[in-house]
Amino acid sequence: GAAGGGGEAKRYFAFPTLAQLQRATEEELRADGFGYRAKYIVGCVDLLAAKPGGGEQWLQGLRGEGYREAAAALLELPGIGPKVAACVCLFSLDKHE
Repeated sequence: GAAGGGGEAKRYFAFPTLAQLQRATEEELRADGFGYRAKYIVGCVDLLAAKPGGGEQWLQGLRGEGYREAAAALLELPGIGPKVAACVCLFSLDKHE
C-alpha cells in the first residue's frame, strides 16, 4: 500500500521459515547485522530441526501447553531468556496470563 502523503509504497517482509533459516550460516547472519545473536539463531534452528516431528510441530505444540510449561520449554533453546520467552508466549502462542 502507499505510505502517507508521500506516495511511497510500504514494503513488508515475511518472517523467515525454519527451512530458510537452516540455509543461513552464522557468518551470513552476522553480515546481515545480527551480531552476537547469529550464533543463537543458528543454535536454535539446529535444536528445533532435531525435535521429533520437526521444529514447527514442536513450536505449534506449545500452544496446547500452559504458560509456565511453554515458557520453560522455550528457555531450553539457546539464547532465549525469560523476557524473550514471555514475549513469544504472549505474541506467538496466545498466552495472555
